[in-house]
Formats: sequence, C-alpha cells, structure tokens
Amino acid sequence: MDRMEPPVGHIRFPEARENVISALRSLADRTYQEQEWGVYRKEGSRYDDLSLTVNLLYDNQVLPNPAGCIGDVLFPPEVEPLLCLSKVLKPLIDELGDRPDLNYMKDPRWTLVVEAAAVALTVFDQNDTSV
Repeated sequence: MDRMEPPVGHIRFPEARENVISALRSLADRTYQEQEWGVYRKEGSRYDDLSLTVNLLYDNQVLPNPAGCIGDVLFPPEVEPLLCLSKVLKPLIDELGDRPDLNYMKDPRWTLVVEAAAVALTVFDQNDTSV
C-alpha cells in the first residue's frame, strides 16, 4: 500500500515537530546552553543537555534524512537549513563524541552550529505562521 502524501500545510506528527523545534531552540541559543545544559531544575522536573537535543533531531530522522521527513515532521523549505545544520554539527559529534557539553561549546566551530540552528529555527517559525 502506497503512503498517501499529506496535504500542503499539514504535518502528520505535530508532536514530533514540536520536539524538533524545541531542539533547534536549544541549539540556537548560546545563553540557554550555558545556563541550562546539564542542570537539573526541580521545578517542572526539567533537564536539558546536548545529548537530549541531538537525540531528538536524530531519533526523528530529521538530521540524517530531512527530505524523508517532509509531510511527517517537516515542510519542504526546512530541508536545506537542516542539511546545513547537519553539515556543521555532524563533524563535531564524530570528533568529540561523548565529551561534556562544555567541550562542544568551547570549540570554535560551535558558533557555526548555533548560527545554523538559528537559521533553521527562523525557517520553521516562518512556516508555522504561514500555515
């Protein structure tokens, strides 16, 4: 049975999309990273770090295959910015692996990750307001 294409402007898994947007917000905000990553907040039992953020993007298949997520989690214009994000993030992950978040944030290439995530987030925000 062929998979039916969702109508234009429709996302099949909006909760997964919200997770992706949350991950992009985390990656796009250096101040947030410095203040929140690796810190357990009792209020609301909240915790965030780089691993959780990256896992959200990879578990939803958004970074390894953004084109394959169109209609499920993504709109077509979001593919290119996510490819750009992957292009700067993946080499850091491959090189730094499971090192602490601070190692990533101290790497001079981290600025490129933050900037790419901010661009992607802007595109997501534009698509969400135009639907």
